[in-house]
Amino acid sequence: MKGWGCDEKILIQILAHRSNEQRQEIVVAFRDEFSRDLMKDLKSETSGKFKDTIMGLMKSAASYDAYWLRKAMKGLGANKNTLIEIICTRTPSELEAIKECYSSDQKRNLDDDVCSETDKLVGTSHLKNLLHQLLVSPRDSDEEEIDMSRAMLDAKILYDAGEAKWLGTDQNKFIDVLANRSYKHLRQVFVEYSKISNYDISKSVKREMSGALSQALRALIASSRNLPEFFAEKFRDSMEGLGTHDDLLIRLVVSRCERDLADVKDVFARKYGKGKTLAKWIADDTRGDYKKILIELIDGRARV
Repeated sequence: MKGWGCDEKILIQILAHRSNEQRQEIVVAFRDEFSRDLMKDLKSETSGKFKDTIMGLMKSAASYDAYWLRKAMKGLGANKNTLIEIICTRTPSELEAIKECYSSDQKRNLDDDVCSETDKLVGTSHLKNLLHQLLVSPRDSDEEEIDMSRAMLDAKILYDAGEAKWLGTDQNKFIDVLANRSYKHLRQVFVEYSKISNYDISKSVKREMSGALSQALRALIASSRNLPEFFAEKFRDSMEGLGTHDDLLIRLVVSRCERDLADVKDVFARKYGKGKTLAKWIADDTRGDYKKILIELIDGRARV
């Protein structure tokens, strides 16, 4: 970045091949060596979606999530999809880190903002309650042994609250079980549920509920059972139809590249690829340095 312009190729080679922890160390080393703020330099020397991707890579995972949550609640109306995607798929420890970053970076309280913004949306009272529970009441630990009798009871509670109920659905029962039980326990609950219901739990939720709450509960089910499938579908959504949802695509690549992207790629190719890999889909939908850095993060050599 010294002199005229910026060497995007070198930026891609360095930043796309370092872990998030290493990139944080580079920020500190750059400041110590050159007495300059690397984040400010990158922001001024890059542009467009390439800049958005670079700036995302330079944030910690929790800070990046906090940034997107705040962005989802700025302006007129909250972006429910972003709130659900992040809050419903992060572990309790990840949510704690996000809340801390939200407080330090945004100087605001995440739970207060989520409750306030979802209050303004029509028909989202149950979604508000669900997101609030996830933020303030961490679910049970996976270290606990599975209690088979409790798993069978929870399966019966879900069945009675939905498929077996003559009129309507007791949505609060679904929220209570899916937001509070450990992931390991929920996996057993879903096994027991399949023994007493004609439908898989995810299909039951889709049949019994609609809108944002249905989407959020199915995200919780995916979190405990098969998170790569959830994000593979999100990747499809970011590129399906006319145009590309670039904000979503960038967020998915940046946030999953050090978590489970290899598994997401496999699921995407099998379920949505139509003969093409995820990298090929992205290459066909993007251009320039923006395309190059996404492909490098998706299919580049192993990070050093």
